[in-house]
Amino acid sequence: MPCPCRTLRSCPLSVANVYFVTNRFEDSLVQIGKYKRQNERLIPPDSALFEYISLKRTGKDREARKMLEDYAGVYKGTGWESETLKYYLGRADEAEVLAMTRNRCDRAGAFYFIGYDFLLKGDRQRGVEYFQKALDTQAFGTAAYSGAGVMLQTMKTGETATQNNGRSAKGQHKGGDGDR
Repeated sequence: MPCPCRTLRSCPLSVANVYFVTNRFEDSLVQIGKYKRQNERLIPPDSALFEYISLKRTGKDREARKMLEDYAGVYKGTGWESETLKYYLGRADEAEVLAMTRNRCDRAGAFYFIGYDFLLKGDRQRGVEYFQKALDTQAFGTAAYSGAGVMLQTMKTGETATQNNGRSAKGQHKGGDGDR
């Protein structure tokens, strides 16, 4: 089923994903909320994981867990995305997630989300390892490939992923607001 949004630029999920991979978690959550208010259908599993991670990165751990539990309870898909949801809930391991991948785009996504889980758990070294594996897939044009590159660069420069949530010292956005 195609996205009900008329253009990629006007789709709040597309904007949310850009905000997420550039570590603007609060802004990503706003756009995901906007999409949910405009559409009755379930968000895709990668967006659900972006929402979960954004909630975690903004200190909303309980809300994140509840959101993911609720989502997993209604999501009927199969494949690596389903296994990744189980992985984040502690019901699957890395090998089970990777066994469900069919191509390099799937593997990039799996590596990216496994890497992010290690980062959330404080294991920076394993996070870097999996982000690099996502880049090694050469799945150009995927959010996972782009996100892994951003995370490795961010970690290399020593910036924190939540630093200012992409805002300047005066509280203004750097760049557009995504609502145009």
